[in-house]
Amino acid sequence: NVPQKDLVSFLCAESSQTTLANASVNKIFSIESILHFPSVDRFLLEMKRVIEPGGIITISSHLSTGKCSYEKLQNLLPTISDNLENYLPDIQRILHAYHKVGFREIKVQSIGKFVFAGWNKWLRQCNEVAPFSYNYYDAYLSDCIDYYIITATG
Repeated sequence: NVPQKDLVSFLCAESSQTTLANASVNKIFSIESILHFPSVDRFLLEMKRVIEPGGIITISSHLSTGKCSYEKLQNLLPTISDNLENYLPDIQRILHAYHKVGFREIKVQSIGKFVFAGWNKWLRQCNEVAPFSYNYYDAYLSDCIDYYIITATG
C-alpha cells in the first residue's frame, strides 16, 4: 500500500530545466501549457530525460492545425500577438519534436469537436468575457486550430 500523498506530486519549475533526477518520473501530464513554453523542443528533451523507460507523457492543448497562416492566427487570436501565448505550434511540428527526442508509440487524438462548441456556449453565458475568447471557436471552425491529446512512451 502506497500512502496517498506519494501517488501524485506537482512541480513548479522551468519547463526545460527541472530539478528532477534522470528517469525518475513514470507519468507526465502537461495541460494547456505547451503553447506558453519558450521552447517546445527543450521542454520535450527535458521530459525525455526525466521520464523512466516505458513511462507515459500526455499533453493536451489547443494547437495550430498548420492549415492557416500565422498572420490569420494572430488576427483571430490576439493572445498570440499580445504574447500571452508565445506562439501556437502546429501539430506536425510537435509530433516531429516528439520523434526527434526519442519518444515512442506517439498517439494523437483530436477532441476539438468536444471542446470548442461547449466552451463557446459557456463563454456566452458569462459576463465581461474578452471578445477574443469567442475567436477560438471561429478558429476551430476555420480549421486553423484543434484541441489535441498527445500521448507517448519514454
